[in-house]
Amino acid sequence: MHHRRSLCDGEIQDHRCTECRLVNGGLPAPIAQLVATQSGWPLSAEQPGTLAHVLTARQLTREFRLAWQELVGLVDAFHALAAWSQQVLLRNGVPAEALHLIRTAGPQALPPRTRQPMEDGVLRLVYWGRCAEVKGLHLVIDAIRALPAHLPVELSFYGPYWDDSYGRAMQQRIAGDPRFKLMGTLPKDELLVQLQAYDLAVVPSTWLETGPLTVLEAFAAGLPVAGSDLGGIAELLALSNSGILIPTEKTAWSKLFRDITEGNQVCPPVNNSSLHDFNTMAQEMLDQCY
Repeated sequence: MHHRRSLCDGEIQDHRCTECRLVNGGLPAPIAQLVATQSGWPLSAEQPGTLAHVLTARQLTREFRLAWQELVGLVDAFHALAAWSQQVLLRNGVPAEALHLIRTAGPQALPPRTRQPMEDGVLRLVYWGRCAEVKGLHLVIDAIRALPAHLPVELSFYGPYWDDSYGRAMQQRIAGDPRFKLMGTLPKDELLVQLQAYDLAVVPSTWLETGPLTVLEAFAAGLPVAGSDLGGIAELLALSNSGILIPTEKTAWSKLFRDITEGNQVCPPVNNSSLHDFNTMAQEMLDQCY
């Protein structure tokens, strides 16, 4: 992500990558753009101190690029988990013949779930995973908060990291709103069973996931997925034809939840018979990489 806001093609470029790292570290963009044009000479990247670290940032980017190019020449096979990451590796000099797209496997499918969509009159949504800005929790939280209070929507969260600055901010947003429930963490085997009590999984990431395992776990539980139209999420949902792709916009998520509760959109059925298991994945790795 460029400046953590827009998609980047991932090609390592000395100026662009230096400027982006400096902005992500807190330097104002105009200053970062200027600093990234020079290498910090006569300072060395090994010199201590914040000033030297900032002024020699381009030296470090160059060293990283050169080290990556050396690595590419030493490695016989690269294993990419998603098509988008495969393209990034190609842009950074990995030969096509050394690059293998082998998607990760997911858990074994559970017995079919018995819950029918909104059988109790409530659209029960679920998110699981870490609470982090790149996971897009703010999108679905704000989307639900923008809905009329009478619409029967409930979102449960499973996972850690609600005690950092972003997590605390999200807790403040949902405080006192009965539509949101913090459920803590569960072991994976218990979590998969629990997922079958919901109507729809939400995967609102704002960056490019390489799996993601969350989508595969939802498939294993027989749970439909609504996910960001980005990266690995979009690839898995398109391949499985078992999900709903949503732009990374609050209004799009709000519309989806409203449409489902009002009967204008259905949660698609899940075909988990096509789940990629670990035996298949291992065989693909043996056949293609070794």
